[in-house]
Amino acid sequence: MARARKQNVEIKTDGYPLLGWAVHWSTHEFTIEFKDFVETLKKVGMPIEVARETLAKNALIRAVRKTAKGKDRFHLKTADIKKEAAFTIAHTEVDEQSYDVDFESETKVVFDKKSKDIDVTGRAASQLRDQYQELRNKYTASQFRTVVLRYLQRYCSAVTIREGGGIYFVPALYESGFKVLMDLFQEMGSDKADITLIPIIDTDGAKKSMWKSFIGEVKQDLASFKRELEGFDSKGKEVTEKILETRIKRYKALRQKVETYETVLSGTAQELKDELVQLTKDLQAKLVEDDE
Repeated sequence: MARARKQNVEIKTDGYPLLGWAVHWSTHEFTIEFKDFVETLKKVGMPIEVARETLAKNALIRAVRKTAKGKDRFHLKTADIKKEAAFTIAHTEVDEQSYDVDFESETKVVFDKKSKDIDVTGRAASQLRDQYQELRNKYTASQFRTVVLRYLQRYCSAVTIREGGGIYFVPALYESGFKVLMDLFQEMGSDKADITLIPIIDTDGAKKSMWKSFIGEVKQDLASFKRELEGFDSKGKEVTEKILETRIKRYKALRQKVETYETVLSGTAQELKDELVQLTKDLQAKLVEDDE
């Protein structure tokens, strides 16, 4: 039984073979305590590693962005060294006669990378300080969207079916994992996030369309992997064994995904699999070089 579902709304399409679902989700602005969010993940049975703990520096960056929001404000990073990072929020004034633009430094913040403390001065100091404290131990709507995408890609083999993202295809064989995602949205509530499922009937046309989207995404990933490998060659000893081993796992996981989609969509991608095998061998050779 295939269903299109948005929270509690269900549309049944009984009697047709199901290829999978097209998935779209949206969020409203919200924050939630990180520890509470982790408990929600545990409750629905979702692996907690999909939700990475908020780094203090990232919380500060979001706080700076929120504080600088407005047509006459902008922000920039003025320093990022070993011990600290600094940001400035500036105010702009446009002379409508000469079209000149004047900039005035309005608020400055210095972030201590060891203690995670901030030193703020300027007009919006109090606002920025409050924003940082609010976001430091909380998850935002943006982070929730990242968690959803990370889960879909890692545990449901999702592939984007719209250029630029936003709509993803999940094969029907991942129904059990997919139910966990639906339970998460149910727990979060429609005041925070909505998810819409559109069942895709198993037809030759649907398979061809999904296969085209899948192959396009794999080719993009391969191009990215190759650029990354070239970067490793230029960095030499800066690339650690852990980084190389992580990339090898990613290559093997993508190859497994290709094989899964070959079965689901009745396609063949031997050339792409061969490229992934070669990339894996190239990285394994680098591991041997490092050991020597």
